[in-house]
Amino acid sequence: MSARMAAATGDLGWEERYHQFEPLLDTAIKEAIALVREVYHGDAAAQTDQANLKLVEMENRAFALVAQDKRDDAAQLLFSAEYKKQKEVYAEGMQKLQVALGERVQDGIRDYDGRALRAGILVLVAAVILLCAWITVFIALRTHLKKRLLAEEALENAHRELELRVEERTHDLGERVKELTCMYGVAKSIRERASLEEVFQDVAGFIPPGWHYPEITRGCVRFKGKRFVSEPFDETEWGQSSDILVFGEPRGSVDVYYLEERPDLDEGPFMKEERSLVDGIAGALSEFIERRQAEEELQEAHSGTKQLLEAISSLLIGVDHNGTVTAWNGKAERAFGLESKNAVGRPFHDLEIESDRAAIVRAISECEASNRSVRMDEMRYKRPDGTEGFLGMTVNPLHDGTGEPRGVLIVALDITEQKFLQSQLTQAQKLESIGRLAAGIAHEINTPIQYIGDNTRFLQGSVQDLLKVVERYRDLLSPSRGSLSWQEGSAEIKAALDELDLEFLNAEIPRAIDQSLEGVERVATIVRSMKDFSHPGEDEKRAADLNRAIESTITVARNEWKYVAEMVTEFDSSLPPVPCLLGDFNQVILNMIINAAHAISEVVGKNTGRQGTITISTRHNGEWAEIRVSDTGAGIPQEIQSKIFDPFFTTKDVGKGTGQGLAIARATVVNKHGGELSVDSEVGSGTTFIIRLPIVAKPDENAGAECHEEACSLP
Repeated sequence: MSARMAAATGDLGWEERYHQFEPLLDTAIKEAIALVREVYHGDAAAQTDQANLKLVEMENRAFALVAQDKRDDAAQLLFSAEYKKQKEVYAEGMQKLQVALGERVQDGIRDYDGRALRAGILVLVAAVILLCAWITVFIALRTHLKKRLLAEEALENAHRELELRVEERTHDLGERVKELTCMYGVAKSIRERASLEEVFQDVAGFIPPGWHYPEITRGCVRFKGKRFVSEPFDETEWGQSSDILVFGEPRGSVDVYYLEERPDLDEGPFMKEERSLVDGIAGALSEFIERRQAEEELQEAHSGTKQLLEAISSLLIGVDHNGTVTAWNGKAERAFGLESKNAVGRPFHDLEIESDRAAIVRAISECEASNRSVRMDEMRYKRPDGTEGFLGMTVNPLHDGTGEPRGVLIVALDITEQKFLQSQLTQAQKLESIGRLAAGIAHEINTPIQYIGDNTRFLQGSVQDLLKVVERYRDLLSPSRGSLSWQEGSAEIKAALDELDLEFLNAEIPRAIDQSLEGVERVATIVRSMKDFSHPGEDEKRAADLNRAIESTITVARNEWKYVAEMVTEFDSSLPPVPCLLGDFNQVILNMIINAAHAISEVVGKNTGRQGTITISTRHNGEWAEIRVSDTGAGIPQEIQSKIFDPFFTTKDVGKGTGQGLAIARATVVNKHGGELSVDSEVGSGTTFIIRLPIVAKPDENAGAECHEEACSLP
């Protein structure tokens, strides 16, 4: 019975009670068996002992299940057909033992009666033979009688104790069955009922049959000001109560009342087992209410999370460690034209979406293997309307509460418009640069054009004078002049040459031609540099001569730096062609040169005649092409060096800088070329920007590339 109560209430105190009284009962039974050993043997005794062992073993198993919080399994074991069968075998064996014990008592009495008779005869015979023998016989008889009385008393006491214990155990079993039935009903109602009110009403009805006096017992459950009772209900002075605690706070109670007065037991008219029972019912209701509230809060949280996910502008896709889709928000539905119900539960690689699924699957595998986020910057996909779009996608690892991986979360944002704006911004910056450089380029071209014009006009006049001399020669040779003497002809020619100043022309005409050719070459160089700098944008990288590209950019930007700095170039002639987007690379170098010129200008001032130095060097460094742009400006303070690549960050006055140059340069070098861009600066000494580009382009450079900088998502 103790095992069944433990299964019903979850109170392991019943196990302690079981181990306290069971040995005492076993000892009493063994003492009784020792008295009737000749009767208690054979198959029946063996079956009784076997049944007792099985009962003990099943009850110990039930206690173990209760200790593991498996009360339903324990109750099922203790109410099983096997348990009932072994109980009947054991009870039948005990009944036979009781009968045998009674017969043994009667046999003992008859045996002692026979012995007493024989002893009397022997005493009489002995009295005739020897007078003194009667004293010895009398003593022996008294001893035997005393032993007989003691034996009878011992047997009677053992019999009464056995009956008392069997009756007590039978009564306890009956009480525990009632209690267990009550707790089983409570557990079943909690498991099957939908509402708290239904459970409370059921529990109030289960209470009376579980108490010692069910006919006068009434149950009541109070919760949040409401009362649920077993009818007809009356609140009397004979009652016991247990609080319903919800997360440690009292929220109600379970009350039991007797309608009539009964003798005092352990707690007024109630037994201590009934105290455990009412506490067990209150505890079960407390757990049920806490679980129900937790479920409601979880449902509310789930609903809130779902609404939050729907409100997020990003695509959210969950994939477990088996590759099965576990989440698919509304943004993903609209982007791919695939409803959540048709995506969740299916393998990701089987989804009918127009995108590079193989690349996404590779990114998922890489994320799970490295346990780090994986970034894919320009994932092409086809929208439901048939147009092409671009996604910026990040694959993030997910973990459970113990830190074990449980899949990935794909977060993607449609960057089609952003990519369009990026191209527009890049183009606008190029136009801005060209516009800013236009005046300087015009000035650079105007200077050689001016002296080409001056020399051309000089040559024009000189040629006209020479043609006059030639005309005099032709006139002298004309037949219409008749015959002139050599002296006359020589005099006319000499006079014409004196007017021409031939020595001056001999000295200046070659010089004018050389200067004009030099000017033409200078203009051609500027035009070629403009052509190289304005290299049309391309989607694919092509191998380019970085030294020549930098030289062209220096030429185009000459008017920006020539007044404040001397340009020094240190090009590595062994640098091989490097795969790059040449137009974007030229723009990066231009930004660096202009920044360097502005930094030096702040130190030397304008129109002061003082100049700083801009040094541009290239170097073949293993698998990298390294470009360094150094200036002798004021340097960048340490506290802002981490911000200079942030978009819209600038130290220039309002209207003199957009703060986009270095941010776009960083995005171009890092994202588009898979390279590196860093800065080394010291206040008062100057600044060096270091650009590193891979000499061999990496396949699928952007797909799967990790992005930890803000510039990775810049337009």
